[in-house]
Amino acid sequence: MKNIVWLASYPKSGNTWFRMFLVNYLHDKEEPAHLEEIEKTSISSSPLDFEKETGLNPFEMYADEVDLYRPDVYRILSNTSLSQTGLMFKKTHDAYTFNQNGVPLFPKEVSIAAVYFVRNPLDVCISYANHNAGEVAKSIEFI
Repeated sequence: MKNIVWLASYPKSGNTWFRMFLVNYLHDKEEPAHLEEIEKTSISSSPLDFEKETGLNPFEMYADEVDLYRPDVYRILSNTSLSQTGLMFKKTHDAYTFNQNGVPLFPKEVSIAAVYFVRNPLDVCISYANHNAGEVAKSIEFI
């Protein structure tokens, strides 16, 4: 079932802000949603989701090995969507790439859309430095 909307961004590019907006828009309640409510929606590379669905500890595997399982994990998660819209919004900071078997990490048979957030890289550097309590120069070097 095509029901996953990938919310793709570089870290500190507004993904969390958008998810907070989206939760409040979709729930349409008098009181605003709390940040904890959107934090329940895990990032696509969540080790908790991976271990729950595969029974394997991703920290005991190489990244290339984990990537072999990720498309199947997303297929399983797609079948467990309980939202009232039927859509599952998954945050990701990962590029659209292929695993060692040539399979896309994000399977198109469960992907309905992708929203890519773009933020001025200068703003990202300042936000990232603030997030890490570090220096802007080090953020620029990292990015």
